Amino acid sequence: MIAISRDLKQRFKYGSYVRLEGCGKYDGVYRVEDLMNKRFKNRVDILINPSDKPTMFKNIKLYRV
Repeated sequence: MIAISRDLKQRFKYGSYVRLEGCGKYDGVYRVEDLMNKRFKNRVDILINPSDKPTMFKNIKLYRV
């Protein structure tokens, strides 16, 4: 599951599937399930395992599936 910033809401609706590329082991297909706070722009938040270390990635590609 992922959360997207509100500016991406027009391109990716709730429940739609998206493909992420450029984030290493987190590359793959995710479902849009939430919106982020309005202070964030052009961002995606990935739900990961609590034992994994949080990481920031730049230049991620996001595609509709």
